[in-house]
Amino acid sequence: MKRESRRAVLYVGFIAVICVFRGEVLEHVFFGRTKEEVFQAFESSSVKGESPSFSEDPELIEQCKVVAMGVEDKAKRIKRAR
Repeated sequence: MKRESRRAVLYVGFIAVICVFRGEVLEHVFFGRTKEEVFQAFESSSVKGESPSFSEDPELIEQCKVVAMGVEDKAKRIKRAR
């Protein structure tokens, strides 16, 4: 059985991202164009039912930011290629 509780962090840049961690492990990622869109995706997921708490942990926020920036860079490259 997993002992660590789930914690979610929000990062908003070019896109909005919610990353859900169990301990130090990234378990789920939600993407949206806006903060409202990503919260809607999160709220309608089964992960929300497991009541993860939102965290202000700077290390988790930084990890989520790295994920978001990688997706942002890819999206920008695709947009430029069109």
